[in-house]
Amino acid sequence: MPVEFESDIFGSTEINSMDEVQLRQEWKTPRVFLAALAREFCIDIDVASNDANAVVLRHITWEQDGLVQSWFAQAPEDIRNRPRVAWCNPGFKDLGAWMSKAIREVDAHPGCVALVMGTAAPSTAWWSRAIAAGAEIRLLAPRVQFVAPQGIKQSSNARENALVIIRSQVGGNSILRERRSHIWTWRWDAEAVLTNGE
Repeated sequence: MPVEFESDIFGSTEINSMDEVQLRQEWKTPRVFLAALAREFCIDIDVASNDANAVVLRHITWEQDGLVQSWFAQAPEDIRNRPRVAWCNPGFKDLGAWMSKAIREVDAHPGCVALVMGTAAPSTAWWSRAIAAGAEIRLLAPRVQFVAPQGIKQSSNARENALVIIRSQVGGNSILRERRSHIWTWRWDAEAVLTNGE
């Protein structure tokens, strides 16, 4: 199904489905959702972004490939004494690869946290992998309405969202970490209202 443009800044009024997949990667995470996250997490790096949609200054672009780069290896001096947090919103593309990468990164860097935006899809292999890794899964209510890039018609998010939170193992014991895993519904919009009045 083609995507409608608000203007012809791309030289066309519609694009093919292959381009649509790429454009899904360009949508921004809304500020109000980030405000809700900020009550609990201080994001240090965005690992799946571009210069226009990164949620923090320190980010890994699609060209740099966050599936290959280390997320936590080189921390700036000002954040070396606290847990580091990576934000990963791959636009629902290759979630299995991103989930595996997040688990490996957190395992390799004790004290770090990975926040991965995904769909509520319990029948998928990546969901099972997250549960086995002891992830906390928050079913997001309401759905997060991502912000379209300039020139693309804004549309509603038709998918149920889940935020997967992967933390370091407890004392290096994977069995203990598995016991910490849980799934719950997070009314993030209430958190955002309390944070910044939006």
